Amino acid sequence: DVEALLREYTDTVGLSKKVLASQVAATQRSDGLEQEYSQLQTQVEMRDGGRALAQVLFDLQDQLLNPISDDVFNSAKFPTVDDLRLRNLKVERALRNHTSTQMQRFPGLSSEAEPLLDAEKELLDRLSKEYRDLLPVLSALDVADGLYLQRVDEVRDYISEQLFWIRSAAPVTVSSFSEIPSGMAWLFDADHWREFARNLFLLMTRFPARCLVLLIAVVTLCITRPWIIAALTRVGLGTRRISTDRYKLTWQALGLTLLLALPIPLVLFFLAWGTMQAEDPSAWLRGMGSGLNNAIWVVLVLEFAGAASRPGGLGIVHFDANAKTMRLLRKVVFRLGIVYVPAQVLAASTLYGDASQYSGSVGRCFFICAHVWVILLVIRMFKSSQGLLASSEEKETQVGRRKLQYFLFALTSIVPSALIVLAWQGYLITAIELSLNFVATLA
Repeated sequence: DVEALLREYTDTVGLSKKVLASQVAATQRSDGLEQEYSQLQTQVEMRDGGRALAQVLFDLQDQLLNPISDDVFNSAKFPTVDDLRLRNLKVERALRNHTSTQMQRFPGLSSEAEPLLDAEKELLDRLSKEYRDLLPVLSALDVADGLYLQRVDEVRDYISEQLFWIRSAAPVTVSSFSEIPSGMAWLFDADHWREFARNLFLLMTRFPARCLVLLIAVVTLCITRPWIIAALTRVGLGTRRISTDRYKLTWQALGLTLLLALPIPLVLFFLAWGTMQAEDPSAWLRGMGSGLNNAIWVVLVLEFAGAASRPGGLGIVHFDANAKTMRLLRKVVFRLGIVYVPAQVLAASTLYGDASQYSGSVGRCFFICAHVWVILLVIRMFKSSQGLLASSEEKETQVGRRKLQYFLFALTSIVPSALIVLAWQGYLITAIELSLNFVATLA
């Protein structure tokens, strides 16, 4: 018993030192955050930050991605206050019952055993004191962590709000066009792509099991694609008869369509995850990771729309969509994806650090070209002979529905145009964010 008490006492003393160190670190951490936040607000109020201020905001935002990941700060590794209370109660009970217990255990207590029992009592006294001193400190640390995380959320919201309407580049001038060749040379520099490949190789050596699971999932989805399409066709056949048509068939079709849409998003997820795991990424790799992360769900939406519009698929069979319109939609989605997604990723790669010097030239160029392409595809989608407007006229669609289609045509044409104007004026971060939100809204 004495040996066990000694181990518990030693562990508790060590825990007390760690908690006190974490309390000091928590105070320094909170003071540092308040100081940075105050300086940031001062710079924002000056209204003359531009690209430099955007980088300050990005850097602070990155620091707050995982605010308690550091072991020095992380109180989650400590026992809970309730656990300590239970331990303390157990020690207090053992201390109160110490005299009577020792008489029960040792009826003929000899003088040789008394020092051992006295040492046991002394350990219980010290252990009880350690627990009593540790409880309020640990409780205060929990409160400090909660307040800090609450403050972190407030600072994150403030940063997101400021980034949304910050002018990260000057409006387009003649020099903006003259800087595009040098920006292209920097963007496609071989060193950047070697860094990208090297980082993926390191990822596979660090996380071989995860990479293997992801690879197996992608390969399996690609190999089984013909069987998934056949299953989707069989599900569609069940809807042709009233006796066999069920709501669950539509849910099955949704699931099969999602499986058809998954391979490319999974590959993008692997690439984005790989870049995010880089220990010391360059500004280019950091931006590339952000762009790939945004591209995952954009590609998922486009792939799902393409799979849903295939012959015998979800749109035609389960929602009675026009076959010609679905064929056109599939072409439009494919053409949109091969331009819009790479352009968004490359534009995002110019947003961070030293790379931001090219955001006003090559980054903006990619963004504007992508949205001009979007406008042309929208016009084709609605105004061609097989488009939505022509299809509604052939079916003699109700006036309300036709008005809705004209409204959607106007909306999907005006929004990309407005985003081009925003990017032209230097609000590239705002334009990228609104563009992604617009895709999410359409989805």
